[in-house]
Amino acid sequence: MPELKENDWLKISADFYKRTNIPNCLGAVDGKHIRLEKPNGAGSEFFNYKQYNSIVLMAVADSNYSFIMIDVGAYGSSSDSTIFKQTNFAKKLENNQLNIPQSRNLPYDMDGQEIKCSTSIFVSFGDEDSIGDAGVSPGRPQKSFEDSSERSKRRRTEDLRSKDVVELTYATHMKLRHVGKIAASKVVKDLSKSPQRAKKYVKAFKKSTERQDQPRQLSPLQALSMFTEAELTKAQYERVRETNPNFFPCYSVLQKVKKDTYPEIHRVTETPKQFSTDVLNLVCESDVTNINTLMTIVAMTNK
Repeated sequence: MPELKENDWLKISADFYKRTNIPNCLGAVDGKHIRLEKPNGAGSEFFNYKQYNSIVLMAVADSNYSFIMIDVGAYGSSSDSTIFKQTNFAKKLENNQLNIPQSRNLPYDMDGQEIKCSTSIFVSFGDEDSIGDAGVSPGRPQKSFEDSSERSKRRRTEDLRSKDVVELTYATHMKLRHVGKIAASKVVKDLSKSPQRAKKYVKAFKKSTERQDQPRQLSPLQALSMFTEAELTKAQYERVRETNPNFFPCYSVLQKVKKDTYPEIHRVTETPKQFSTDVLNLVCESDVTNINTLMTIVAMTNK
């Protein structure tokens, strides 16, 4: 597309103000998904959040709906902000190579007074995901991450999710530690050491939350059952308990319950002589007679 001069940008800005009452606007930015059949071997690169395969047309338009910039062919799975930042237009914008006019004050206010604002700049408008931090201002305040939709959350974390898992895990561990969530920090650190430890935590939490009518606190026997079935160590159980100390009994209670569940041990301290006497007392008189007869027969046989 032809390269615009400063006067061209000023004309676009004036037209926007005349048509929309938005001052210092140089363009509207957005992306459009163009449906296509999935190319062979493409995987999920073209699969977008609308659940079909596409490429993206990224464009900047003036107030007359004429294109100022277009970029076609980006993967449908990419976010608008990521695509925009990769265009030559955005790169030139960041490097101040588009002949953008110098900053100007906003027009007059309701009382006819000129608004003095040293930070008033020429901007391009788009939705919250189209522009990102590519050096232009969005047309509305960006929502906090917690208040954003799932679609926006996926887009805003796209660059972050491209990093190494080990690096992200360590950053999560240190961030939790920094904000004072020590228990959660220890769990993340422990989970990163081996997949087997992760399975233990999952099994323990699943066991503790599988009942909908769960009491406010696990009984010692329930906690012992979870501890045994999940094959937790003392340290791992303590980390689980730190997430909700009022729900999980302390480890010393588990030890006491464990001992109480052992079967009672009976010990025999009789001497051999006392044992023989006790046994004979249990035998009835007829049995004694039979034993004596048997002993006599054995003695005659030996002779």
